[in-house]
Amino acid sequence: MRHLLTLGAAACLSTLPGCCTLARLFCGPDKSAWVPIDYATPENALGVLLEAIRRDNPEYVYDALSEGYRKRLGIDQNLVQLAWQRVKDATPGIHLAGYAAIPAPTRPTDDTAVFDLDVEGRPVRVALVREAFFELRYRRPRATAPGTFRRPVPDWSTIADVAPVPDQDLDLSRIVPAPVVFEHEGLDAVPVQAVDHVAWVRRWKVDDLQALQP
Repeated sequence: MRHLLTLGAAACLSTLPGCCTLARLFCGPDKSAWVPIDYATPENALGVLLEAIRRDNPEYVYDALSEGYRKRLGIDQNLVQLAWQRVKDATPGIHLAGYAAIPAPTRPTDDTAVFDLDVEGRPVRVALVREAFFELRYRRPRATAPGTFRRPVPDWSTIADVAPVPDQDLDLSRIVPAPVVFEHEGLDAVPVQAVDHVAWVRRWKVDDLQALQP
């Protein structure tokens, strides 16, 4: 959580220039209604992260991070509570970072976006990446939880083909998915009637956080 510690330091070490900031510091995490949890755009994904920081919610902080960033930070779902508590202990007032306004991003590529935030007078750079996955969910007999399968798909051209369909009145195309092999541990077979969800998805996630020199 080194970079998240840096973000917290940017929030709590900055000058507190007004009564609103002081009130936020002493009132603690925000308790009002959540923003929608949505990773469809870079702005929405960053909004989820800031909301989670503001509300002291480590699970959603973790969920907002990219797979690669989690690996670089050395955290997983089992460690996020402990890591977040260490961040809070080391950086009182970290939730102030959640009140930063979201500016327009720069877009180096179609799958990356960079935001430069002002966190109480301190510059913080947040990089996001668009991740792609194949997901499948199916019902398991006599089990309360469904079976799930998920894998990264770096190149969508490997799993589907899109071709135009001639039509005089409509603009049409046909998407043809490639076969996907999925694991269903403990079951000999998964009938199609048991499959509840099949999707290729792209989601924006936070891939780096850095406090910059003012």
